Amino acid sequence: MCRDGEVHSFTCLLAAASPVLRAALSPESGYTEGSTRTYNVVWASKSSVEAFVAHATGVSLNITGENAAELLSLADQLQVASLHAVCERALIGLLTSSNASELLELARTTRCSKLQAVAQVYADDPTENAALRNLAEQKVKTNTKLEQILAEKQRLEREETAARRELESISEQESFERDRVFKAASAAHAAALTVAAPPELAYPHETQRVLVVTPDVALTAKPQPAWGLEAVRGKRRAHSDDAFASLAQAVEASRAGDTIQLLAGVHDCDDTVIIKHSLVIEGQMGAQVVLCSRSYNLEQLFWIKGSADVRLGGLLIDASYGVESEGIADVGSGQRLWVDNCQVWMRDAHFSVKRGGTAFFTCSQLSGSEASAIQIDPQALRVVITRCHISGAGEGSPADGFDEGFYRPGECGAIEVGGYNWNAIARPTHVASVEVKLEGNTITSNYGYGVSYRTKCKRKTGRFGSMEFHFEVPPGIMTMTGNVVTGNGLAHDTKPADGEELVENTQKQNGLADDDGW
Repeated sequence: MCRDGEVHSFTCLLAAASPVLRAALSPESGYTEGSTRTYNVVWASKSSVEAFVAHATGVSLNITGENAAELLSLADQLQVASLHAVCERALIGLLTSSNASELLELARTTRCSKLQAVAQVYADDPTENAALRNLAEQKVKTNTKLEQILAEKQRLEREETAARRELESISEQESFERDRVFKAASAAHAAALTVAAPPELAYPHETQRVLVVTPDVALTAKPQPAWGLEAVRGKRRAHSDDAFASLAQAVEASRAGDTIQLLAGVHDCDDTVIIKHSLVIEGQMGAQVVLCSRSYNLEQLFWIKGSADVRLGGLLIDASYGVESEGIADVGSGQRLWVDNCQVWMRDAHFSVKRGGTAFFTCSQLSGSEASAIQIDPQALRVVITRCHISGAGEGSPADGFDEGFYRPGECGAIEVGGYNWNAIARPTHVASVEVKLEGNTITSNYGYGVSYRTKCKRKTGRFGSMEFHFEVPPGIMTMTGNVVTGNGLAHDTKPADGEELVENTQKQNGLADDDGW
C-alpha cells in the first residue's frame, strides 16, 4: 500500500530484493503483513513504489531530481543496497550550492556517507564555489576514466585482430594439412588399383561427397554474354531445404575431395569463392548451368589457396560483366587447375598460371578478355591446352579518362607466356622453365597474336616509375600439334601469318608511356 494507490507484485520477487520484506511477508513471521500479504509505505508515492518493483526485476531506472530523494528513502527503509547506491550517485550528480543543506540532511537520515561528505563541503563553503570545484574534479576523474577505457578498448581491439588473424592462419594450415592427407590417401588408393593410371588430363581424385547447389533463377532463354546479369535481377528462386543456396555456402561446408554440383539454371556469384582444399565444381550432367556475377567490383571469381587441386567442369561462366583484373582464377605455386567442357565469357577477366602452378584446359571455349585469355608465367610448371576454342582475346581496356586504358587493343596474345604481373620475381633475369603443350586447338579472331611470348616485361613501381625484367627462352618450351591458328591480330596494322608459330610479342606494354614499352 502506498500514498496514492496499490502496487501488486510477486512475494518471492520482493523477498529476494529486500531482507525487510522477506522477514515481514513470511507466513511464519507472525506479523500482520505475513498473513495479509500487504506491506504499507503510505508515505511513498505509487510511482516510487513501481520504480522499486521495476528495479527488483532488473530494469534500469531513470532517476531524476523529482524521484531520487523518495526512492533513496524507500531503498534505505527496505535495505535494498543496489537501489540505495544508484540513488546516492544520482543525487551527487544533482548536488548544487542551493540544495546542499537539504541533501546533507537527507544523507544523514539515509546513511549516505559519500553524498554527506560532498554536501558538507558545499554547505561549509562561504564563497559558494564548491560546486564548480567539485564538478571540475569530477570532470577530471571522468575524463581519466574514459581515457583508460578507450586505451583498454584499443588494446582489446588489437588483441582481437591478432587473434582473428592467428585463427585464420591456423584454419588455412589445417585446410592445407587435411588436403595433403587427402591427396596422399588418394594417391595410395590409385596405386593399389590394378587398372592403368588415368591420363594427365583427368582429375586424379575420387569423389568423397556430392554437395548440391540450387540455382537462383531458372534458365528460360538462350544465354548471351552479360545475360546472366539481367536474369538474376528478377525474382530469386526458392531454395530446397536439402541443398545449398549458393556456391559459396557449399564451398564453405565442403571437405577435401568433395564434388559440388550446380543444378540447371543461373547461379549468381556476388563474392569471390575461396577454395582452401581439393575440390570439384561441376554443372549438372546434361543440363545448362550458368555461373555469373553481377558485382562489378569482383576482382577474382575463384581464389585458390594452399596446394589445392581444383576442377571446373560443365559450366558456362559469364564473367563478361562483373569480374575484374585478377581474373577467373589464379593458379599459384603447388596448385593445379582442371577446366574441362566449360564455356567462359570474359571481359577484364582471364586465367593466370603463376610461378609454380599447373593447369589443364580441355574441350572448353574461352571468349573475350581485355588481356590474354590464358596468361602463363615463364616459371610456371606445366600448362596443357587441348581441343579448346579461343577467340576475342586482347581486345584492350576501355578508356577511363586517365589514359587510353590499362591494356591496349592487340597488346596481349590470346595464349601468352610472360604475362604482366609476374609474382615472386627474384632477380631481373629469368630462364623460362614452364612446359606448355597445345594440341588440337582453334585459336582465331583474337585482337592480338594467337600464341605468343614476351622476353621483356616492364613492371610499374609507383604511379609513374617502372622496372625492367626479362627472361631467356630455351628451345622446346612449347609443343604445338594440330592447332588451327588463323585470323588473329585484328587490332594490328600488319596481320600475323596464319599457322602454329610461336610469336615473340613486342607490342607496347600496358599502362606505360610509349618510351617505356617495346
